[in-house]
Amino acid sequence: MLSKTRGIILHHVKYGESGIIVHIYTEHYGRQSCIVNISKSRRSSVKQSSLLPLSLVDLEIYFKEGKEIHRIKEISNYLPLISIHQEIIKSTIAIFIAELLCKTLHEAESNPQMFEFLFHAIQYLDAESDGVGNFHVMFLVQYSKFLGIFPKFDLNSLFNKEFSERSFSYINDFEFFLNLPKDTLNSLEEFSYKSFQDIGEIKINYETRMLLLEKLLDFYKLHFENIGQIKSLQVMKEVFH
Repeated sequence: MLSKTRGIILHHVKYGESGIIVHIYTEHYGRQSCIVNISKSRRSSVKQSSLLPLSLVDLEIYFKEGKEIHRIKEISNYLPLISIHQEIIKSTIAIFIAELLCKTLHEAESNPQMFEFLFHAIQYLDAESDGVGNFHVMFLVQYSKFLGIFPKFDLNSLFNKEFSERSFSYINDFEFFLNLPKDTLNSLEEFSYKSFQDIGEIKINYETRMLLLEKLLDFYKLHFENIGQIKSLQVMKEVFH
């Protein structure tokens, strides 16, 4: 069945001499693997720029339920990204987020709320400059909410050891973050109740940002046992230092 859907490019690998297998998070079918042929001709209908990490694309695919790999008929940029693939800080964040999504986003079914969150978050990263250095931390916090693993806590209760009946269901997550310095926990709470539009207001230094990033990744590993090493993390540390 030939179907049209929007998609977010996660990763691609070469297949044969002219083929590429693309891992895509689609609006209608969740995460899917698709094969597309690439021509070196300038008239090729598939542009390499459409296959970069986090590219937002329009797809026409021959989709068949239960099939592992689907064939792409046409793929084009839904919304050309201007700065994500040109600015070193944003491109580094994009590679990091794409790797994280590859390791945590596996459902092969439609999830409109998740798709819209990711679609708009990527557009925000491309368009904004104020506070972009905090984007990856904010993304980890907000993405965890859509995954259903967000640690719901009240730091005033946490510091006073006054846990409500509701918060006891999240006691393991509390304990996981308890070894963070108090000012870092305050920053984490700030990320939890603010939005992408507010990240320019969050003032943290490099050390706090990296500490939060590593702690949040460790938190993800509690919920995704096979997440393994995030290879782009070292590049993040170098670029943001």
